[in-house]
Amino acid sequence: MDLPANTSDSVITTVIFGSVHKTPQWRNTMNTAQQNFANGRRKFLKSATVAALGVVGLVAGSLLTESPAQATRQGALPTVGTEVKAGIVVEKAQLTIKGEQVETNFDGESTVRIETNPDDPTNSVKLKAVSHRLTADLPNGGTVTIEHNGDDANPQSVLKLTSTLPPKYEQAMVLNLKVTIDQPGNRIDQPLVLVTKEPMKLTGTPAKFPPDGDLMQLQNPIDLVLSDDLNTTIATIEKFPVKVTGV
Repeated sequence: MDLPANTSDSVITTVIFGSVHKTPQWRNTMNTAQQNFANGRRKFLKSATVAALGVVGLVAGSLLTESPAQATRQGALPTVGTEVKAGIVVEKAQLTIKGEQVETNFDGESTVRIETNPDDPTNSVKLKAVSHRLTADLPNGGTVTIEHNGDDANPQSVLKLTSTLPPKYEQAMVLNLKVTIDQPGNRIDQPLVLVTKEPMKLTGTPAKFPPDGDLMQLQNPIDLVLSDDLNTTIATIEKFPVKVTGV
C-alpha cells in the first residue's frame, strides 16, 4: 500500500492495520488549561512540604532549649573526662605573714578535670583540681607561690548550670593549698612551707565556662599553718579576688 507523499505539520500520519490514519495534532498535545492546573498542583505540594519541614524545625528547636538537661546535650556543661585550663590573675591580694600585712599581685594557671557529680548529674559537674600554681613578688623582696596540695581524690569543686537561655552558672572552687614563702635575708626559716588549715573556697557566677574575665571571691579568710602544727597560724590570706582568663 502506498503512503501519502506529503504530510502537513498539523497532522500525524500513522499506519494502523494496513491502513492510513491521520490524527489531528491537538489530540497529542496538553492544552493550556491542563498545563496551568498541573503547574499549580506542583507549586501547592512544594509549599506544603516546606511548611511541614518548618513546623518540624520549630518543634525540634524548642525541645533543644527547654531545660538544663537538654542544654547539657547541647554542650552547655563541659564534657565529662575533659581537662580545662584557665589563666588566673589576682590583683591586690592581701596577706598577713608573721603579723606583717602585705599586698601583692598573683598570676598563673589552673587546670581542672571534668567529672560526673553523682548528687546532680543532670545540671552540674565536679571540677577535679589537676594543677594550680600562682606566684607573686613580695614588696620587700622574695616570692610567694601557691600550689594545689594533694591529688584532690574527692573533689568538692562544682560547676552548676542554673539557666540555659542565656547560659548562666554557679561555680564553687574548694581547694587545699600549699603556700611557699621565700624571703631571703628574713628571720623566718627559708623557705617557709605552709598549708591551708581549712580549704580555700572561691565562688562566682560566670556567664560561660571556662570563664573569661569573670571574678571569683574568697568566702572567708584562710589561715596558713605548718603541716605538723595545725594549731599555730603563721600567715593568713585576707583578700583574694580571682579573675579567670582564657589561656
